[in-house]
Amino acid sequence: MGKYKRIILLGIIFALLFIETAGCEQPEYWKNKIHIEEVWKETYGNENIIVGIVDSGIDITSADLQSVIYYNNQEIPNNQVDDDNNGYVDDINGWNFYDDNNNIYTSFTADYHGTMVAGIIAGSKFGVAPKVKIIPLKAFRGTEADIDDVVDAIKYGYNKGIRLFNCSWDMEVYSEKLYTIMKECSDAIFVCSGGKNSSNVDVQHVYPACFELPNAICVGGLGINGKIYEFSGYGEKIDIYAPAEKVYCLMPEDTYTYSEGVSISVAYVTGTIALAKSINPTLKCEEIKNRLHRCYNEELNIPVLDVKKICIQE
Repeated sequence: MGKYKRIILLGIIFALLFIETAGCEQPEYWKNKIHIEEVWKETYGNENIIVGIVDSGIDITSADLQSVIYYNNQEIPNNQVDDDNNGYVDDINGWNFYDDNNNIYTSFTADYHGTMVAGIIAGSKFGVAPKVKIIPLKAFRGTEADIDDVVDAIKYGYNKGIRLFNCSWDMEVYSEKLYTIMKECSDAIFVCSGGKNSSNVDVQHVYPACFELPNAICVGGLGINGKIYEFSGYGEKIDIYAPAEKVYCLMPEDTYTYSEGVSISVAYVTGTIALAKSINPTLKCEEIKNRLHRCYNEELNIPVLDVKKICIQE
């Protein structure tokens, strides 16, 4: 069966028309706004927390990511044998479900999105939780994916013990297959995009964020002006709003650029949850959602990401 384009990765709008090289510093704006440095005094994350990134591929050779990429020590690299008997040959760093091989990264164009998301979650320069681990679960090429590949990616990650998944994408078509696998993985947390079309997601649902599941977290975008990002979904179903605009991001081949989009917001929230679980590994999704909702901003009438409030209970 051929691949189809039902799932659409949140489009990334490049705020600058060039990609800057490594060595530039991250602007302080968002770091200060979300109060992350106070949490970093306690933890940068725990390597026992592994985040499954269901996305396009990831440039695992990036200097920013090399130390945080999952490594399967039950496999002997490149011996063409399924040493751990899980059905995937030489799955050293995860798996490419789109092409059904272990090639996690194929090209800049195909895999910039997954690389960007990984950098925000756990990159050594600008990551929210730079000491956790990430496992690439490549189900997309660019913006294209087959729902069966996404389901297989989640199954694979879950069977490896992954209990925190980043899903920086959305689709407007309901999928029973996707709903079922997320329901079956009831003790895993899925951090999902609340949409990109400036629409009320209470009315115009996007999935998987709007599945009626207790383990799905719906994320909206916050603009540089402190208000809801202009291309973000909104509504009561949004659990938290996080930075979406003018964020300095890792790209493949150790390059960087300013980018924007709710994909970024999702990664910020996933990184924050990874930090919270590094402090308290027993945290369940219900408690995490309660903490997200406690970030309510009275002026904006929406919950706005505050890493300190979520990670450190006073």
